[in-house]
Amino acid sequence: MTHDTAPSPTPAPSYAYDDALRAGRGRSWLPLLAAALLNLGLIVAAWLALPGLPDRIPTHWGADGRPDAWEDTSLGSLALGPLIALGTCAVMALTIPLVRMGAGQPTAAGAHGPAEPNPWRRFQTEGTARGTTVLVGVVMLLVSLLTVPTTLSVLGGGDGALPWWVMPLCATLVLGGTLLAMGPIIAWQQRVMRARAAETGVRPTAEEEAEDARWTAAGLMKDPEDARVMVPKRPGYGVGTTVNVGSRGGQALVLVFVGLTGVALPAVLWIAAFSAR
Repeated sequence: MTHDTAPSPTPAPSYAYDDALRAGRGRSWLPLLAAALLNLGLIVAAWLALPGLPDRIPTHWGADGRPDAWEDTSLGSLALGPLIALGTCAVMALTIPLVRMGAGQPTAAGAHGPAEPNPWRRFQTEGTARGTTVLVGVVMLLVSLLTVPTTLSVLGGGDGALPWWVMPLCATLVLGGTLLAMGPIIAWQQRVMRARAAETGVRPTAEEEAEDARWTAAGLMKDPEDARVMVPKRPGYGVGTTVNVGSRGGQALVLVFVGLTGVALPAVLWIAAFSAR
């Protein structure tokens, strides 16, 4: 006597999830677009104001906000900061798709990395890629804080001097803001893609959940059972090594880095600006 058996379900091909993976991807570029438009606006304003400016203008400011270098007036000398920032935005806009390709993420309809990649990993990596894109835009907006006050001070006429606290405040926002934003922004986008994966019927296995728990959103390992301080990066986070914050050595390394970058360096800038005011 024979029994009919139901055929084993066939896994959906990777392209079946493309619509869910692509939906809303463009919104992750908005911060970078805003940074580009801000600097483009400064360049246009500088070009319009150029005829009414004196023959020489300040081009560099000390920590206390006072100009310490001057050059002949030109669009390049007037808008050097915004021009560099806009160029950096363009480089980032070209680099991000290349990073996606290296991570095996689709960059356009029909363009994929490895054949039939794990569906859950595709959503997880997509969240990381989107978070990184948002983070780059936010960092570029913060960096633009260094160009806005100096450019506007020249456009406004006068000697171009700024209040003593402007430069250290801007530098503190750039350094501290980058450190504080990195993990939460990437984690936010990963949560969005986890929810979208669930809506699409894609859920992680117990092994994948356990693997996800071993890593922070910023790509640092957090495995206390691994004594290594430096470990290979997680797939989707580039090549090279990263820190295992689950180890004591990794925790000390991160604390030193955060202390130097987010506390010591801004403190030095504040002290220098206050002393020279």
